[in-house]
Amino acid sequence: QVTFTLFFLVAFLPNITAPLVATAVASGDTAEARARVSESVFLCAVLGAAGTAALVLAPRRMLGALVLPAGAPAMEYAAPYLRWRALGMVPALISATGFAAYRGLLNTVTP
Repeated sequence: QVTFTLFFLVAFLPNITAPLVATAVASGDTAEARARVSESVFLCAVLGAAGTAALVLAPRRMLGALVLPAGAPAMEYAAPYLRWRALGMVPALISATGFAAYRGLLNTVTP
């Protein structure tokens, strides 16, 4: 839940990318579309890195604030798992931005 919560807070970026790219492509401005995708990838990398850092550096604090009460037996297993799981946040956000860019191009076939 903790990883999903932080991911959800940043995952609006790919959702905004698709209509921005679609608008630029519809007007024939591929440079504008490229700029929107670049901005989204940059923001995903920066915000994703901040979320990753929070989860890797303070997993017990994040778990305690969002999911587990203090002294919960699951904390022993949840904190190391959260550290490893957090490493996937930036790649997941960048991947979602790539999918959004293809949706903006109205290209749902290219993998």
